[in-house]
Amino acid sequence: MEFKTVGEFFQMIDSYPHLCKSCGMCVGVCPTSAVTMKKNKYSQFIPSFDEDKCINCMLCVKSCPGIDITDVTSKGIGEYKKIFIGYSTDKQIRESSPSGGVVSSLTSWMLEEGITKKVISLSSENSVITPEVVVNTSEEGILNCIGSKYVSYPILCASNQFDDNTTITTLPCESIALRRIHKDKGYIFGLFCSKAYTSDLIRFICKKEGIKPQEIRKINFREGNWPGNVSIYTNKKIFRIPYNRSYYSAISNGYYFTIQGCLLCLDYFNEKADISFGDPWGMVQNEELLLG
Repeated sequence: MEFKTVGEFFQMIDSYPHLCKSCGMCVGVCPTSAVTMKKNKYSQFIPSFDEDKCINCMLCVKSCPGIDITDVTSKGIGEYKKIFIGYSTDKQIRESSPSGGVVSSLTSWMLEEGITKKVISLSSENSVITPEVVVNTSEEGILNCIGSKYVSYPILCASNQFDDNTTITTLPCESIALRRIHKDKGYIFGLFCSKAYTSDLIRFICKKEGIKPQEIRKINFREGNWPGNVSIYTNKKIFRIPYNRSYYSAISNGYYFTIQGCLLCLDYFNEKADISFGDPWGMVQNEELLLG
């Protein structure tokens, strides 16, 4: 798609919100703060455009992963050098992580060795249902971000902080957007992804289990023996729903609460990332290896 002005671009997004990936890159790349992210009636983050602030630089259009997906192969898993199966040797990280804690261990090591100076990731520490973007400069900060965040948040709103000394963990659409603007900067750790969800998924679970959302203290999407349970902690009780072969897996795999833009995605293996990470589904699992 081609646009003469940024205004035309956002008119298209308003008319076809299902093209939006809710990545937030249009916010992070805008030099005049003409774009903000707001939730629509379906609880999906969608850009809001202030034409009076716009200088028509077109950076938001150039970086958008929703209107042009021709730079992914859509064949197999893309190019790669080597494939490894691993786990963190740090017992605390391994036991707190959903699938071995490799991302957390690598980012902690990179900070310690000075390979990277800051890590952009998502945290549920202060926002239980919908995560928030944080920029960590210490191992302690990394530990506070451990765990899968299946509810979408526009992490690339912070892409203006991404530079040569930064590591970021992203979904495939977010990696595409970053590499269109920051071709060789920093380190992108990409997650395998089939879809991300709106916060309405959590509200559905709460209704099903009789949980008041305001009483939730913590949510772990992948707690316990692999593939784990969706565990919701309240002040009175812990609710555990099996991640696999349960009503949770049925509703999550049914796409009902999925970000609409995910339905058009061709990149499941994060081809634009420097390193891609995902569960070894289909293999015989070794619980001793994964859990220690």
